[in-house]
Amino acid sequence: MFALPGYEIESQIHRGPRSSVFRAKALRGPSRVIVKLSTDTSADPTALLRFRNEYRLGSSIANEHVVRYLALEPCGARVALVEEDVGARSLAEHLKAGAMGLEAALDVATKVARGLADVHAHEVIHRAVHPGNILFEEASGRTQIIDFADATLIRQQAERRARQRGPSLNLRLAYISPEQTGRTDREVDHRTDFYSLGATLYHMLAGHVPFEEDDPLALVHAHIARMPRPL
Repeated sequence: MFALPGYEIESQIHRGPRSSVFRAKALRGPSRVIVKLSTDTSADPTALLRFRNEYRLGSSIANEHVVRYLALEPCGARVALVEEDVGARSLAEHLKAGAMGLEAALDVATKVARGLADVHAHEVIHRAVHPGNILFEEASGRTQIIDFADATLIRQQAERRARQRGPSLNLRLAYISPEQTGRTDREVDHRTDFYSLGATLYHMLAGHVPFEEDDPLALVHAHIARMPRPL
C-alpha cells in the first residue's frame, strides 16, 4: 500500500499493466473516492503525461453519466487521479452472470450514449468504450463512463494516428472499431465510440461479445470484415 496526503487508502480494487485503482476515504470533500495511481513507481514521464492528459480531458466534462474527476494529487515521484466513488460495479462484472434483459440493456446504452454525446460536444473521443469502463448500479440504474486514459481531442487524433500503429494494447479488442485497429484507411473520430458502444450493447443482449476469437489478429480481422451473428 502507499500513503497519499489527505486520503486514507482502504483497498485495491484493480491492478493493470499501467495503473492500479484503490478505494479510499477522503479527509476533506466527498467522503468516498477512487484513487488511480501509476503501477510503475518511478517518475515515468510518459505516465505523468498520460495522467495529466486524462485529468485535463475528463475534468472538462460535467455530466451525470461521466465519472467526476476531483483532483490530480502529487504522490512521491508519481501523481494520483482522484475520482468520485459512486459505489457501483463495472458492467463487465454484471455481465459475468450472462445477458441482461432488453429494458435494462437499452437503459444502460441510452445513458452511455447521452454521456458520450457530452464527451463529443467537448471535442473529446473516449477511444476505450467497453463494459470494463462503464459503471452500473442495478438498484438505482446509475450508469457512468469512466477511464479517459486513452481519450484524445478530435483535432489531435490525426497526429496521434500517425504515431500509432495498430490498436493500443490496453484497448479491449472485443469492442474495438475497425478504424482503431490501424488496418484501415479511415480516420478515427467520435463514431469510434459508438461502434464500441454497439459492441457493448450486443454483449449485454447476447451474453457474449460479437466475435469470439482467441487470436488477436483474427479478432481484428473479424471487426473489419465480418458481421456478428444476428441477435
